[in-house]
Amino acid sequence: MAISYPQATDDAVFDFVRAVYPKLIKKDFALLCQTYTDYVVAKWFSGNVKQMTGSQASWNVVYRKGTSAKHSRMGEKDTVSIQNVSKRGHAQWCHFGFNYSWLRQELLMVQNDPDALIDLLGSRRASEQVGALDDLEAKGWGAPTDSTDAEEIPMGIPFWVQKKLTGGTYPTGGFEGGDPSGFTGGAGGLDVSSYPNAQNYTAVFSAWTDADCIDKLQRAMFKMKYKRPAILNKDIKAEDYSKTKLFVGLDTKLQILNIAKSNQDSLGWDLGVGADEMRFYRHTLDYAPILDSDTDYPIYLLDMNTIFPIVLKGDKFHETEVRNSQSHDYFTIHNDLTYQYVCSNRRHNGVICKV
Repeated sequence: MAISYPQATDDAVFDFVRAVYPKLIKKDFALLCQTYTDYVVAKWFSGNVKQMTGSQASWNVVYRKGTSAKHSRMGEKDTVSIQNVSKRGHAQWCHFGFNYSWLRQELLMVQNDPDALIDLLGSRRASEQVGALDDLEAKGWGAPTDSTDAEEIPMGIPFWVQKKLTGGTYPTGGFEGGDPSGFTGGAGGLDVSSYPNAQNYTAVFSAWTDADCIDKLQRAMFKMKYKRPAILNKDIKAEDYSKTKLFVGLDTKLQILNIAKSNQDSLGWDLGVGADEMRFYRHTLDYAPILDSDTDYPIYLLDMNTIFPIVLKGDKFHETEVRNSQSHDYFTIHNDLTYQYVCSNRRHNGVICKV
């Protein structure tokens, strides 16, 4: 492809980058800088992410059941009361940004080689995108330490799905994932002292066996599976447990695979190994590489209908035009993302850990 480059003035270089980017970006280079073999958070953002406006991310919660129901004699006087049963959960926005830049001199060096010029644009862009995704992945599996920290750090999965490694009331597991450390007001403004049902499921096991690890996992699946009462089918949203995801590190996945292999005589009951993928009650155990460093060996059970990112409308990876910035020799493109992770119903999510 022939590229016309009439003169090497700053304006000409600027106009050229604007004209070429991103139409001619190539993808035929080897990528050696990718940290993780898979990116859970990137998959989240690649789909139809919920978007909203406003000064913060928010969602509706019905936290109290009514008290007017009673059995009585016919003709008995009614008792009528009105009470507040709903609240808006909330989380502050978190801003994320990255950019890719090129020096004017770099562009001049390859101005007579169209392929080299396009490679320069594309490789710089890909490099910055991978770096950004690494950061998003790490933050998505992390949590702020307090409200001040939350001004920069998003409320990732461990913020909403709390572990309880010691002192549990229920030896086989229960809804005891309480308030995140440093947030006395609770996750989403729902502190568990005032809203005890706003807790995630949590359990611990000590051995990689059917009787311990798999039993706790089974119990979690049943305990978290809330079903809509049939008589109320027009008022309550239908459940969809097909979107429940199980995330584990590699050692955890291999240990559970070994349990499955030892259960070959009873395949198809609770833990099966297929030709392509091991499944637990039809759910795959998805490998999240970042969990390899978690020495609690967590098994996260996440309902993707109730834990998800929310993006400020109009700012989902918003990409600017090419700009001169920082220095007169720089040509830069900025990407912006204003978002937050939220969990609208912590009871549909849980984590099991090895102790």
